[in-house]
Amino acid sequence: MIFVGDDWAEDHHDVVIFDETGKALVGHRRLPALKDPLGREQGLGTSNPALQPGAA
Repeated sequence: MIFVGDDWAEDHHDVVIFDETGKALVGHRRLPALKDPLGREQGLGTSNPALQPGAA
């Protein structure tokens, strides 16, 4: 199981993904606000380099 913390703002979202122990799997990422909130059109998912471990 994973948990996602999302600080939703008008122009961006601050996101952190945690495992069930509370360990951050993906550190803090800032993503732009999207017209498509599920990210389907922008390809936001596990293939997005910004969400990969070690991404800046």
